[in-house]
Amino acid sequence: MGKVIQGVIFLILIGGVGVGAKLFVFDPIKKDKELQDRKKTITTHFNAGEHQKAIDVCDAIVQDYPKQKSSINNRKFGIYIAWANKSHDESMEAARQASKAKRARDRSAYDHAVEQKKASARTILMCIKEADACGEIEKVHQQWRSIAYGTLGDNEKARDAMKRQSTMD
Repeated sequence: MGKVIQGVIFLILIGGVGVGAKLFVFDPIKKDKELQDRKKTITTHFNAGEHQKAIDVCDAIVQDYPKQKSSINNRKFGIYIAWANKSHDESMEAARQASKAKRARDRSAYDHAVEQKKASARTILMCIKEADACGEIEKVHQQWRSIAYGTLGDNEKARDAMKRQSTMD
């Protein structure tokens, strides 16, 4: 009878060690691997130019891994700034196309280019606003904000943005 009880206790201890190993060793390893895979997904979307999908993955990671908020906010900041840079380049190209169409007196091409420029300006404003929430933006991005407000015809906000830019270091 004593050997049976001793055997049962031994099996319970072995089972406890197995459960403890699963909880304290294998689950964290699995979660770390899942987190790394999701971070790779962010990079994949970013490299493909799918900025909004990358931001959505960042938000999902912050919900599932609250301790990662700081590093994910840094990634989001970088994504928003890159997106703003891309939109700024698109806006500049649209301005060149608008100028070319205006010289050629092609009204439909001019209107199309102006609409592209306004769409890029809205994207720039959204990106700079979100990047400002994630971290400290640079003076050039504040300048883009004022230009974007001017493009959209909101001169008062453009002046306010220029005042903020002039006070930046």
